[in-house]
Amino acid sequence: MWLQAWRFSRYSGLPFNAVLLKCLRGKYICKVVEDGDKKEYYIYILHLTPASIETYFKDEKNISLEQTHAAESDNGRVEQNAIALNLMPDWQRSRVIFRLKILLELANSPLKIKDFCKRKKINYLTLFRWKKKWTKSGFKIESLATHYGNRKKNKTRQFLNQSSI
Repeated sequence: MWLQAWRFSRYSGLPFNAVLLKCLRGKYICKVVEDGDKKEYYIYILHLTPASIETYFKDEKNISLEQTHAAESDNGRVEQNAIALNLMPDWQRSRVIFRLKILLELANSPLKIKDFCKRKKINYLTLFRWKKKWTKSGFKIESLATHYGNRKKNKTRQFLNQSSI
């Protein structure tokens, strides 16, 4: 789910210029919609804290009944993803965010998939593996996590069990 930059700044508590600067520096997953001379930035909602996400869904009461039910299910999924992301170690979180950025850029890209892979220097099959894992899991962010050298009882795998509860 995407939020406009001004709305994101309202719920995150950051000034609007700081949000735009973070978008330009690549700190946030964002997409840019160009309309002539204007550029409008949309930021992925996972960058908000779970409390901010909850207040966002409470404040948006001008949504139709069907959209409200969809928003409630999205809210639960986004909140679970945010919790899972916070429980990950830093090295794993950075890899998950990188993979998520790539998948979201692929969804918004007008390029063919092979050209996109060449431009991003990612193996074609690797990209499809990430996409398959992510869609099969119901867009859960844990599916994009790496598990280098983990044993079954290692702590980094425990966050998967905690976040699914």
